[in-house]
Amino acid sequence: MLLGMADRTITDFCEALGEQLADVVGHALVGAYLHGSAALGGFQPGSSDLDLLIVVNNQWQPVLREGVARVLQEAHGSSPGRGIEASVVRNKVAQAGGRRTDFEVHATTDPNDCKVATGAEVSGDPDLILHIAVCRQSAIAAFGPDAKIVFAEVDSTLVISQMINELTWALAQGSEAYAVLNACRARFYLEHRMFCSKLDGGRWAQNQLDAHGLIDRSLAAQEGRDADRAPSRLCRTFVDGAISALTTELGNQQKD
Repeated sequence: MLLGMADRTITDFCEALGEQLADVVGHALVGAYLHGSAALGGFQPGSSDLDLLIVVNNQWQPVLREGVARVLQEAHGSSPGRGIEASVVRNKVAQAGGRRTDFEVHATTDPNDCKVATGAEVSGDPDLILHIAVCRQSAIAAFGPDAKIVFAEVDSTLVISQMINELTWALAQGSEAYAVLNACRARFYLEHRMFCSKLDGGRWAQNQLDAHGLIDRSLAAQEGRDADRAPSRLCRTFVDGAISALTTELGNQQKD
């Protein structure tokens, strides 16, 4: 199947990966969906992860977890990205609109963060709130029907709450570019109620927010033109401003 407007190298890889997952999961596989930078337009070959959300139905058996993890790990060598990051969720989670974050298995193949976790070990993954929301808007189907059939719309209060959590984490444990560009795309979401890539969020913010030097160097780091760094004082002030804007909007929505 044709996978939309993503780079042909990415779509060819994901088509093959979708077929391999179907061989392992069988009729339990609802679909496999590319989200993140590859779907939103900010993919950087060799440095970005390929993000996948794999949806299964009630025929799924936990014994299949190892097979899925093996397919992802074996595919790593031919991936056009730094690695593959994928989660398997049941159809009822995809249809819960972010109100459920339980998963079956999560695997990453990035050599610097290679791991496999099962839902039996972890109670849930709040990152799935934004993953599901982005899939609903922009996912590319590597296997299965259109994403809007599979993923329910996520309420904006859940999206905004998770954006606040993500930015708080970014200041504590992320890099400057990660924190700044996520703050930019959070601001973009508040303005347009749409998701964009970190690169597009930064480029939009250059014309909207008074922090050109900070945003410029964050874009340069994201594109590999400059070294990244720990969050500076200016970065913290900028991101705190985004958190404040998100918190205000969340409060307004909760009053309505």
